[in-house]
Amino acid sequence: MKMVVWEMRCMVKARKILGKNEIMQMDYINFMLEAAASSARFGTITEWQPKGRFTTRANINACLVMPFGSGKSTNLIQIKPEHCVKSNDMTFAGMIGTISKDGDFNEGSIIKAAGKLLVVDEFQSLDDTAKNAMNSLLEYPHTYSRNLGFQVKHPIRQKGKYFSLRVEKGCIDLYCKFSCITGGMYINKKNDVQKAWFSRFVPVVYNPTLDWYKKMTAGLTAMKINPQCHEGDFQFRNYMEFHADYWAAMGTDKFLLNYFDVHPRQTGYVARNLQDVARLSCFIASLEGRQIIKKSDYLEALKFRGLMLKNAILTSLTDVEMAILEHAEMSNSELALLTETSIPNISQRRKELEEAGILFA
Repeated sequence: MKMVVWEMRCMVKARKILGKNEIMQMDYINFMLEAAASSARFGTITEWQPKGRFTTRANINACLVMPFGSGKSTNLIQIKPEHCVKSNDMTFAGMIGTISKDGDFNEGSIIKAAGKLLVVDEFQSLDDTAKNAMNSLLEYPHTYSRNLGFQVKHPIRQKGKYFSLRVEKGCIDLYCKFSCITGGMYINKKNDVQKAWFSRFVPVVYNPTLDWYKKMTAGLTAMKINPQCHEGDFQFRNYMEFHADYWAAMGTDKFLLNYFDVHPRQTGYVARNLQDVARLSCFIASLEGRQIIKKSDYLEALKFRGLMLKNAILTSLTDVEMAILEHAEMSNSELALLTETSIPNISQRRKELEEAGILFA
């Protein structure tokens, strides 16, 4: 019942300020951001597989990709401070912590975010050393160790419900449970660290219309982030039934089948996607105070499977390429006028999208 009421609230608000073509996409955005913000205290999900039980994280992380001036920072700032910690220092020291040359330890944003939502704005500024550390902390069992260079004056041992910290000599050992929403304008996937970091997040990509900006600048927005803050471990006893339903849905998705046939090295996105859909099932169960996943939970989560995968694929596209996808029925001359570029450029981009398995000829 809670889930139905929550969905209706989102739909009513979305219909007030969005056109019909944007409502489904905005429901996706609201759902993912709410799930990430609500899962900071989630423990594990145990999946009952034929050869035993597999345990992984249940919490969800979301990566919000929107153009500059589109209101993503404004919406993230509106999350109540008791539910989140905002990080403005994109360095390793700012995220994890550091030992000064005088031997003092300065803790980073991640430790402060234990049991909460970590909000990282303008993630394109996050350096690779910080991303590499987050790659370990965002995954089960949420631990990270490293030599920090300088030695601490006095050993530090701290422990809380959602974290433990040990700093001795020049080494830090950290366990921290949190969820993360990060926002930015574009995704970098130039090396393995960046690719791995991005794969820890459910991608949320949105290119607003001019009407969105008109209403946003009047103080209206369809984004609603209201953390539910449940906690506990989850049991997915009917995981193999979910597994079969997931792959049956994949088998009918011509766009994704075509794309992964052209890009076999990117099929790892599918395994990540399957697990994120399982985590969304935990969020849906938590709204009714349950820790046992029901079929109705995973069927609801499966509705987002295709959008999640397509968002992951499309994050690297330029604004012109996105326009070609969204208005594929237009002629090259119409697209050139719309995107303020040349007809040969549109023709070349269209050909490249077709060759990449993203646009059907």
